[in-house]
Amino acid sequence: MKPTDMAARLSRGLLSLPVTQVSWMARLLVFVWLAGAGVVTAQGSPGPASLATRFADAWNEHDRAGFASLLAADADWVTASGVRLRGREAIVEFLADEHAGWARHTRMRVTDLHVRTVNVSTAAIFFEWEITDASDSTGAGPSARRGNNLFIVARAGPTWTIVAGQVARKVAPSPVPSDGGR
Repeated sequence: MKPTDMAARLSRGLLSLPVTQVSWMARLLVFVWLAGAGVVTAQGSPGPASLATRFADAWNEHDRAGFASLLAADADWVTASGVRLRGREAIVEFLADEHAGWARHTRMRVTDLHVRTVNVSTAAIFFEWEITDASDSTGAGPSARRGNNLFIVARAGPTWTIVAGQVARKVAPSPVPSDGGR
């Protein structure tokens, strides 16, 4: 059955119901929509979308334990430079090293967050981010890095964890030579 046929049947069915049942069904549909968007789960716990904001919170607090709490024990991770890390401990160690170095004074802001629900216990989360460094000593103000993350997340009971993640840094395009590169 095509989605348009299903929608037509649903609307005919809803119109034939008493107002109190339609109101109840409308509330249920809104909840299902919110759950599908990753905002809430059936248990009322945070949905998969919360992992992106919790990741940014851990980044901003430079919180090793915060990162660890988001990751499955056997998680996989690909860094912005293409290095593959395996397991929570390796990923957390890498992030801790980053925060002991270049990321020491940075803050992350999540933008353009999208959740793609695969099934009731699996989702893909894509978000863009901006990382600013308040310690820029050039006097030009905070410098910014931009990029995106892709998380594959899984639910065990009410808890969502990152089972795989990949980071990509956006790089400004190179100027095209006036001769078209010939």
